[in-house]
Formats: sequence, C-alpha cells, structure tokens
Amino acid sequence: MFKLALNAGHSAHTTRGVPASVSPKNHPNEWWLNNRIADKIEKLLAAYEGVSVLRIDDTTGQNDLSLTERTNKANAWGADFYLAIHHNGGINGGTGGGIVAYVYTKPQEKSVAWQKALYEALVKKTGLKGNRATPLAKQNLHEVREPKMPSVLLELGFMDSKTDVPVLLTEAYADKCAEAIVDVIVSRQKLQKKEELFKKGDKSLGVYAAKRLLWMAEKLNLVPAAVLDDGGFGDGTETDVKAIQKAAKLPVTGAMNEATARAAAELVYNTMNETHKNALNNLTLARAENKALKAELAKVKAQLAAKGGTKQ
Repeated sequence: MFKLALNAGHSAHTTRGVPASVSPKNHPNEWWLNNRIADKIEKLLAAYEGVSVLRIDDTTGQNDLSLTERTNKANAWGADFYLAIHHNGGINGGTGGGIVAYVYTKPQEKSVAWQKALYEALVKKTGLKGNRATPLAKQNLHEVREPKMPSVLLELGFMDSKTDVPVLLTEAYADKCAEAIVDVIVSRQKLQKKEELFKKGDKSLGVYAAKRLLWMAEKLNLVPAAVLDDGGFGDGTETDVKAIQKAAKLPVTGAMNEATARAAAELVYNTMNETHKNALNNLTLARAENKALKAELAKVKAQLAAKGGTKQ
C-alpha cells in the first residue's frame, strides 16, 4: 500500500491570495486554490487500488494547523511520500512566474526523483513553465525538511502575476494539475485502477452501455428479462446479469463487472457467429437442393423428348 500524505497549505483564513490589483473580480485566497487541487487529487486517486491518502491539513479550512502538526501527522502515519500544495507570490503585479518545485537543501535521492517527475509532468500538462532562476529548487523549508519520507513542495503558479493568474484561476488548470500529479504517482507506484462495478440502482452512462449488450443478448434468447425499460440498473438488468453469470459459470452476484461484461459479449458474439454459420449452411443446402431439382427436371424433360416429346 502506497501512503500519500497530502497537504493543502494554509487555511481559509489566510490573507495570502490573488490581489485585487491583479484580478479585481476574482481574487480568492491561497488556501482555496490549494484545497481545490488537493481535493481533485484525492478524488482521482480513489479510482486506484493500493493507495491510501491522508490529508494532514484541516480540509474544512477552518483550522490553520501548524507545520509541525502537519509533518508530525505524516511521520506518525508512516507515509511513503509527502506532497505539499501551494501557490507562489513575489511577482508583485509583474509577468511570468510559473510552477516551482521544492525539495530540501540536502534532499533524499527519491525526493529529487519525485521533484523532477512532478515538475516535468505539470509543465507538460499545463504549459505553465517555471521561469524563475531555479524552478527545480532546494530550500530549507519545514515541509521538505521535517518529513522522514521523500517530500516535495509544489508552488503551482504565482498569485500576483498578471500572466499566471488568468490561468491558475480556471477550473481547467486545477484539473490539469491534479491529473499530472496523479499520473506521476500512478506511473511511479505502478498503481492499477479499481475494477468498475455496476449494481442495482446505478444510472450512470456505463450502465446504459451494459444494458445495450444485454438487450442484444435478449434478442438472441440468451437472457429472459427486458432491460431497456427498467430504469437504469433495475430488476430486468439484474435478472439478465445473473443469467449471464450463471451461463458463464461466474459467481452469481447480480452486479455487472468486467468479467460479466466480457462473458456477455462472448455469448452474444458466439451465438451470432453460430447463427451466421447455420444460415450459411442452410443457404448452401438450399442451393444444392435447388441444383438437384433443376438436374432432375432436365432429366425428366430429356426422357419425355426421347419418347416423342410433349406439347409445349
């Protein structure tokens, strides 16, 4: 199990944020920006096996936990990686800035590897390349010094940069940051996605794709129920799923997982293939019979002609 200690810097009460002079109509504080991305990271990682996330900040934003409290929580939990999400400042209404990734002045080798991988993935995904002197920086910061595990602090753009702010305020930018970070974690830890499972009561798009497959199975008389009108994953869908599972000798749970969907597809394909073969065989037989009848008719006509013919 890979254990990620995740921190959204500061709290909802922080005065750090986008100044009105740079974005007068939308100038949230830094915690809001940090928490938005941290939340997205959590949600994306929830789709994977073998990973556990501990938020070491107060996710309501109401309590500004000290840095010591945060790193102590990560150390006590035995995290494998410490990731701090922040946004930068210091441009003072100028332009430029971009993403900066920090490790300790005397970092662990794994910290440097994480730093490089995260920075490159973020820049590739967002296009917000850090143009500071050292976008891959080393500094004596608490959040990269005190964790016992590899640690990186990300500054995901400058909140007082006229060029960064229009980008980092967008939802698309937050999505891209979270996706890039999760892509790195998944790749480095070789995480596998959880099996998608649909069950009674679900009404997602995936359910309707599964129902279409079951509808085809119904038309081939492989399953008994009517799935199209049962309101999402209803009684008919559950009945048909159980029929597929029984036919394929799978555990009869009534829930549609990958193995059940594959079994349904194979049953439909094999039945359609067999039907097609039978149709071709029947057609071949019919043609042969027709040929034999024509030959017999020609023979009869020849015999009649030999006896003097018939009136045409």
